[in-house]
Amino acid sequence: MITDEFDEKVYALVRRYNGRGVFTEQELRPETDLDADLYFSEDEAQSLMNEFFVEFNVRWENFTLATYYPPEPPLLAIPNLFRRRRFVSEVPDFTISMLIELTRVGRWRYD
Repeated sequence: MITDEFDEKVYALVRRYNGRGVFTEQELRPETDLDADLYFSEDEAQSLMNEFFVEFNVRWENFTLATYYPPEPPLLAIPNLFRRRRFVSEVPDFTISMLIELTRVGRWRYD
């Protein structure tokens, strides 16, 4: 649900980056995650965020894309099916609602 002009502009920006794959035009919602739902690559997400920070005049000093796109685990960390411990990387949400909120506060405020 789009509530104001800034919301619409954020959705429009995300739409420009969405649909580059075979299956296009997924419905965008506030809880849509750029990585988990839209499958943006790290490069796509970085390009989107570069444009987002400029277009919405949001300060990015504390933004680190690696928080949402951690490096791939080394081959030795890949889980062994015969062991009990598994490598699980916890990645925080990276949603459209976060971007909408940032247009209002004017700076990156997530860890």
